Amino acid sequence: MAAGPGESRKREAFRLFEDGRYDESYAACMTLPPDGKDEAVAVLCATNLFYMGRYNDAEAHFRDLARVLPGSSHVQSYLGRILEMKGDDEAVAAYARAVRLDPANQEALRRYSAWVMRSGDWRKAIPVLEALLARSGREDDARSLMGALVRAGRARDALEVHRVHLKGREDMPEYSDALIACGEFRKAQELLLDRYTRHGDPADLRGYLHTLSMTDREAAREAYRSHCLEGAGDTTLCRDYLRLLRASGNEDEAFSAGRAFLEQREPGPGPLYMLEYAEIAADLGRREEAGEIYASIIRQELAGLEHPDLLARLFDSYRHYLVTYYPVPEALDRFRDLVLGNTHPESLCAAGRFYEAIGDTTEARAWFYRSFRADFLRGGIEYARFLQRHGDGRECEKTLLYVLQNLRKTGDLVMLAGVAVEEKNGIYRHKRLREALIARLDSTVETLPTLGLEYLSVLLLVEGSAGLQEKDYSGAKRCGLRGLDVLPHYSTQIGTDDFTGLLAACKARSLTDLPVLPPVSVPPPPAPDAAPPPEVLLGLDEKETAILEFLRAHRTGTEMDLRAVAQSRRVAGLVNRIIQKAAEKGLRIIEKKGVGENGEIYEYTG
Repeated sequence: MAAGPGESRKREAFRLFEDGRYDESYAACMTLPPDGKDEAVAVLCATNLFYMGRYNDAEAHFRDLARVLPGSSHVQSYLGRILEMKGDDEAVAAYARAVRLDPANQEALRRYSAWVMRSGDWRKAIPVLEALLARSGREDDARSLMGALVRAGRARDALEVHRVHLKGREDMPEYSDALIACGEFRKAQELLLDRYTRHGDPADLRGYLHTLSMTDREAAREAYRSHCLEGAGDTTLCRDYLRLLRASGNEDEAFSAGRAFLEQREPGPGPLYMLEYAEIAADLGRREEAGEIYASIIRQELAGLEHPDLLARLFDSYRHYLVTYYPVPEALDRFRDLVLGNTHPESLCAAGRFYEAIGDTTEARAWFYRSFRADFLRGGIEYARFLQRHGDGRECEKTLLYVLQNLRKTGDLVMLAGVAVEEKNGIYRHKRLREALIARLDSTVETLPTLGLEYLSVLLLVEGSAGLQEKDYSGAKRCGLRGLDVLPHYSTQIGTDDFTGLLAACKARSLTDLPVLPPVSVPPPPAPDAAPPPEVLLGLDEKETAILEFLRAHRTGTEMDLRAVAQSRRVAGLVNRIIQKAAEKGLRIIEKKGVGENGEIYEYTG
């Protein structure tokens, strides 16, 4: 029987997609009659939009698909990819949903772990990378896991990953990083020197000299000198050399080496090196020379503002130099002349710190307030800290509530929460701010990094403890249970014992210990011999899993449908492989039901 015009156009849309002609494929989808647009076509439309770069439209399509197929890991994974391309923080939540729906979805695991690794959230990446490596066994996944473990302070676990998965591969940076973190400096030295000799990577040389300084400081001094003053050492390496000399008490040698490097370096070595050199000159009592270096760096940084995070350290160092060598009035005049010729928020904060350091709190408050007006976030935080230090808690809370109200980025919210939970300033004691922070963090919990979850846990513990003191036992229990629930993996500031202690105290003091959580309907427990899902039992790869997931949801599917799902023209081979793997386990989960207008027809029988 000949295919109708709708079926013919549908096949043409899939063929165009497979040929990479996404615009034409999408146009073909749009010409299909309503009864010819099934879920496979909807997936195809969304995928075409993604490859066409129309991310807003693709996002709308995949969000609709997520409502139609709420259990589809494939849809959530693609939604995460689209959001990632747009730079939307919600991507991490979509990837997390994809992973929860299907822990075997390797693409989702890999993209989720890559996202959190790029954000520096090593602790959040570890369980995902462990699951990914267990399924893939790939070298790049093992190396990513090692890198996350080292940066999260679990270097011994990284060495164990290397022993199990990468034994015999000692030439990789992740291995030498783990050795250094474990204090195995001599073994790391050999590897780094060998790698540098073979490849000439400056990072390997820097690592080698660092480990050498841990075991033989004199040999390290000579090696640094050779590479920095007689060779072609880079600026970072030479800064390490100066720091080694300063740590060894060789300030004169550090100054001479710093000057020699400057004389052979063109263009200049950068602000971090120059700041190190200025501090050496100041320590040696070379007042005029140090002042000239400081002035040069500050003018350069305020003109370009290429390193805004350096400014606070630079201004603090300059202030220390001034008050060391000049009377306070003259030091203040010099500081104002050089630093306050602009309205950069960090310059305004630096002025506030200077006045605070010399005891003029009225002028300090005025400058901190100016920094708040110039930058509501960083300036506002510094102004609030000043207010808290000087006993004006009410204005501090009011300022930070304003900052919180105007925040838009997750990273800024986490930074503010970190300021609030600092033990030394006690800002967490302000009840209105604490409650507002808890509400805001809880509303974005799916996109919070590990540090944000940790801050939320701390704030909930503080709120629960306050409720306990006020005899609000139900409220304290709710905070304790919620805090325990959001407590992240590998927390460094707080543990489960903190919350169990709070809950135990609530139960001991409450006269009527009423439940605070709503009742839940508990599903019947699985049979003792319940088998794992077929995709796990059979060890299916990503494309095979996608095919099985589609058939399980729809019961039947054609070869053309499955091409769109797996994004492959080799559907027949993939299905045959699933059937073969199932047969080896004594299972029958897919049957062939003949050939139709859209190719082979398959039925899920599992």
